[in-house]
Amino acid sequence: ILAAEQTYKGTSWYQGTADAVRKNFIHLFSLQDWEYMLVLGGDQLYRMDYRRLINEHIESYADITVATIPVPLRDVPSLGIMEINPEKRITRFVEKPREPDLINSLKIDRAAYERLNIEGDEDFCLASMGIYVFNRDVLVRLLDNDLADFGKHIIPEAIKSHRVFSHVFQGYWEDIGTIRAFFEANLDLAA
Repeated sequence: ILAAEQTYKGTSWYQGTADAVRKNFIHLFSLQDWEYMLVLGGDQLYRMDYRRLINEHIESYADITVATIPVPLRDVPSLGIMEINPEKRITRFVEKPREPDLINSLKIDRAAYERLNIEGDEDFCLASMGIYVFNRDVLVRLLDNDLADFGKHIIPEAIKSHRVFSHVFQGYWEDIGTIRAFFEANLDLAA
């Protein structure tokens, strides 16, 4: 776990997830040689077996894998939403869509529910969980710039030029990036 730090090279704090990883390259490349990097946000609450995510990344020959979760349409405007093809390759990424027509165009096809193990009768979209697996060489190339965030900047552009896949997670997940969300997640856990 690497905490935010200021250095002689830069006195600014992290400006986003991509910026945080970039600023920690000095630590990451001093470690043993590594092939894959698992990037986890610190403002989420969930329980996931990362081995399944990484194995799926390797088996699909992905450059990047984004952990996603089915969310009801009412939650879509506050999340980054993915559209995938039958292979689970991400074909479109829209950050916090608000227009009803756009949201409807991003709905998961009901015919795919069984293949993706999605339960429920309501309409869902696939939301980014802010959890990523990157191949080392791809990560280095994608961060050779000043872009600050994976979800807003890096992933939407990478979809055009790299093999970017979705790992569909089924289970409890909450974004606890606000005090209210953190409070409500604590109440959920206590219940």
